[in-house]
Amino acid sequence: GLKCPNLIENIGLMTPMYPHTNFIIGLRHPIKWFESFYNFRANNSNGNYPAAETKIGSGGIAAVVTDRAQFHIKLAALGKT
Repeated sequence: GLKCPNLIENIGLMTPMYPHTNFIIGLRHPIKWFESFYNFRANNSNGNYPAAETKIGSGGIAAVVTDRAQFHIKLAALGKT
């Protein structure tokens, strides 16, 4: 199995490659997800990572931002809500 937050964003690309596969999607609470992702990046940044308060809103594909924790949008696109 794979455990990567980006997979929920790209699962639509994977389904044609594995048409007979059932996907099991496990989700963390959005706040816990953000806290873990932020701490991972901050702890691996040589001490110059921006404060968490600056991460509210949107950003790029690899950005640690609160908007990426809106898992319901990706699940709705898969018809899972």
